[in-house]
Amino acid sequence: MDNSSNATTPEKITTEIIRFCSGIDSSTNPVFVPVEPRHDVRFNYCLTDVLLFVQKNGGKTQFGWLIWENPQVFLEAEFHACWVNPEKKIIDITPKRDNEKRVLFLPDSKRVYEHKLVPNRRKALVDNDFTRLWLNIGNKTDEIKSRHFRNDEVDVVSAEAEIEEWLSLNNPGKPKIGRNDPCPCGSCLKYKKCCGK
Repeated sequence: MDNSSNATTPEKITTEIIRFCSGIDSSTNPVFVPVEPRHDVRFNYCLTDVLLFVQKNGGKTQFGWLIWENPQVFLEAEFHACWVNPEKKIIDITPKRDNEKRVLFLPDSKRVYEHKLVPNRRKALVDNDFTRLWLNIGNKTDEIKSRHFRNDEVDVVSAEAEIEEWLSLNNPGKPKIGRNDPCPCGSCLKYKKCCGK
């Protein structure tokens, strides 16, 4: 996940988050899980490295979704794997870019990793030019990454080149944000009282 969008772990499980998660898997509930990185699990390789960790150390793999939030702006779910230790506690053993100590995780009761890229799920919490642009770019990025996904990883150089080309051809420009819309920086303030001053 690209945290340049100011998305982070939600502070609490809101009604919007519960609704969003039930659209992904209505039979499970999101839970906060601790992050305890292991040296043999690489950043961004949870879907393969957690399986290898389980083979060596026991427990089991729980597939599901990390839930990220830009408060009052959008929610995003990223397909992920966590470790269930022998005491049946879910632990995220993958290192995090922002060194989170806990994450919000939605276990998935059906989906498993099938060596294909699983697109992120997204929900705008407000309808404005910024969130429409964000949804469009996010969906296009997933589509491009899927085309460059082989052997359990994205060919980053090729994917980024295609994304840059698409952005330059489509020139999405700077989105228009209403003065009373939530600020996209994630401050929870209205745009006019924050970055729109």
